[in-house]
Amino acid sequence: MMGRSFDRKRHQEFLLFLHWLRAKYPDGKKIYLIADNLSTHLHAKVKRWARRHRIHFAFTPTNASWLNPIEAHFGGISEFVIKGSDYEGRTQLRGEIQKYLRWRNANPSDKRIKRAQKKHQLYETGH
Repeated sequence: MMGRSFDRKRHQEFLLFLHWLRAKYPDGKKIYLIADNLSTHLHAKVKRWARRHRIHFAFTPTNASWLNPIEAHFGGISEFVIKGSDYEGRTQLRGEIQKYLRWRNANPSDKRIKRAQKKHQLYETGH
């Protein structure tokens, strides 16, 4: 798992993310990206750039974020990075999230991760 964060959620930042993502897979293979219907993801410049660079979107229905598989992973971030935290700012928070992602990638079968994911899924779906 990998990720980037930005201070804003405009189409310009999303394009920066897509450039970064495309650079991770430079062989030109298609990239399929699940996204919600945030206007940033639907911006004409984003659609044009993505089409030219073989990035295809699968949009989740409105109010159905639980259908996006990445949502389960936010449980781990909430549990291990955000819960009980008192960071001095976004820079420190970003660093802690990146540190968590490195740990999570090195320990994908850790039972604590699975529990946090399950807990988050139950919360998201209301079950």
